[in-house]
Amino acid sequence: MEAVIVEFAVGPDKVAECVEALTALTDSLVSKQPAYHGHTLMVEHDTGVVANIMLWDKASDFVAFRDANRSTIGPAIGHFGPKPRFYAVAREFTAKG
Repeated sequence: MEAVIVEFAVGPDKVAECVEALTALTDSLVSKQPAYHGHTLMVEHDTGVVANIMLWDKASDFVAFRDANRSTIGPAIGHFGPKPRFYAVAREFTAKG
């Protein structure tokens, strides 16, 4: 499994708008992908950075999904200037329930 971290440096005044756009896109499109395993949105309010941390089978699955859906993804979040980074998951932790 690989983690894809996409950061959006939107500034403090656009954090809520970015979170709403990412949530809507994930609910309507991303969550339906078989290689996708979930995400966490992290926000640093002081600097206005939003990080979308997604788990995929492979980073190439994310890239293929992104490339195949540019016409939907671009209008939804392209103006926020996303910057992706890819990490291999060394160990997965789960919260106690």
